[in-house]
Amino acid sequence: MNLTLQTNPTQVAGLLAFAASTLACIWAARREHSGGWAALAAVHAALWLDILLNTRHRLHDFVNAGLSAAGLYESRLWLQAALLLALATASVFAWRARHRAGLAVGATMVLMALVLVEAISWHESDRVLYTHLGPLLLIAYAWLVCAAVVVWSALRR
Repeated sequence: MNLTLQTNPTQVAGLLAFAASTLACIWAARREHSGGWAALAAVHAALWLDILLNTRHRLHDFVNAGLSAAGLYESRLWLQAALLLALATASVFAWRARHRAGLAVGATMVLMALVLVEAISWHESDRVLYTHLGPLLLIAYAWLVCAAVVVWSALRR
């Protein structure tokens, strides 16, 4: 595996955002002895690793190759919609659980939705998420906002 890091401002923003959110969740988990915060720390660490290793794009290539081989690539809209609906449903249940980290859970679900949207590559959403706004792509601003919500939620307790 080639671990040569070729960064751009969007990757750096994601790495910083998810490093901060991971550390904040670890701090909250230790302070509250909470499995919920520990689980969020694990998810945010995985998001950090995803940015570092570019796994969501590799997942995208793998899924597209499989769908193409099965002759389903052109009809992938249903798969994309089903995955996002499943995540939305899980988000509602997580939100309703009213865990002390409810706002952080909601922001994390938004981040997971972004990973799914990138992995399944709706071309229309790609055009939006990969729009340059200054030095960063739009998706980086979403990462920064969601990570900031997680950090704020973890530190305000």
